[in-house]
Amino acid sequence: MLSPEKSPLHILRSQDRASLYYEQSRAAECREVLENGQATGIVLRSWTGKESAELLSIFAELPLREIVVLNDILVEPKEWYRCSQITYLQIGESKARLDTTRFPNLRDLRGNWSKKLVLPEPNSSLRGLMLYGYKTHSRTLKEIPKYPALTRLEFVRGNLVLLDGVEEFPSLDFLDLAYMRALVDVSAAIGCSARQIGFQNCPHVKGIEALARCSNLNFLRLSKCPPMKSLKFVHQSKTLRKLSFVHTTIEDGDMTPLFDLEYAGFMDKRTYSHSAAEVKEQIRCRQIGRSDS
Repeated sequence: MLSPEKSPLHILRSQDRASLYYEQSRAAECREVLENGQATGIVLRSWTGKESAELLSIFAELPLREIVVLNDILVEPKEWYRCSQITYLQIGESKARLDTTRFPNLRDLRGNWSKKLVLPEPNSSLRGLMLYGYKTHSRTLKEIPKYPALTRLEFVRGNLVLLDGVEEFPSLDFLDLAYMRALVDVSAAIGCSARQIGFQNCPHVKGIEALARCSNLNFLRLSKCPPMKSLKFVHQSKTLRKLSFVHTTIEDGDMTPLFDLEYAGFMDKRTYSHSAAEVKEQIRCRQIGRSDS
């Protein structure tokens, strides 16, 4: 009787990353894939401190560049610290100390915030940071190290009330905050260098209109945010080219300020002066007119 063919090992691919879902029952195959360069990182369900010798040998002997842990880290993963070439780290909840300063080449850190998570040194080359449930005493961004190369900063949930400190990231290009129920005033973002700023499910946020004063803002994305009086702030910006406001009401209903943009995304309302399709057509006609002049 022929034995059934094994399904191929699963590799999570994203941009320049290829991380292998590690299967203990197929440890030898997993090691071969990593040794052959078919994958550059590893995905684990959790880290319990009871990992097999086969798995520990991978961290000791192979040049991993990415580590992804989907669930809890129960003990400090000291074996990881041998992988000084790690550039991408994504973790679930860290219930034990995890010192990311031990990864001098780390470029992207994503995961659940914990007091046991040691963030990279301020002078590191970190370029992307996403924290879930970030809580800080000041309830601002002042306690996040001001990484000079950081271009992407994201927060999901947490206790932030103000964005004070965001202006201190010199290379910031992308700022996104989601499900931040405590977030109230975002006017501090006026001083940041980001070209894209987004707020999703932030029910008490204020000061969005003031972001028209941002010197680099190109794309503003809003979803399920409080109503805004009007879109007049669009005319006050010298750089804004794209605006999306889904499930975010414009009280005066005047959609005409959107005509001068390159893109506008919103859901139709009877109280609005123009539908999304009509705004799109106005934008198209004006772009044609500018190209012909």
